[in-house]
Amino acid sequence: MKNVFLSTEEKENEISNYPDKNVSIEEDFIKGSRNKKIMECVNKLRDKYRIPILLFYFKDLTYTDISQILDIPVGTVKSRLFQGKILLKKLMEDDYGSY
Repeated sequence: MKNVFLSTEEKENEISNYPDKNVSIEEDFIKGSRNKKIMECVNKLRDKYRIPILLFYFKDLTYTDISQILDIPVGTVKSRLFQGKILLKKLMEDDYGSY
């Protein structure tokens, strides 16, 4: 006989697998399309900007963690993130118009 009782973790996993009723298919598509465009532009950045952006925004690492991984000062991490965002915005505008 199959156990019909789910643990709290199993319930949370089941709930998270259901689509958000407040998000339409169109909104989901637009979000996915936007993320794809962002990643295409992120991948065009030089490594010195691309890697900190990926680690900070996509891997949720701290400045300190990134500093240790890349063996650069925390101030350099912050600077590269700042400059990388400026370059990313320019790439997005160049490739996809006003973003």
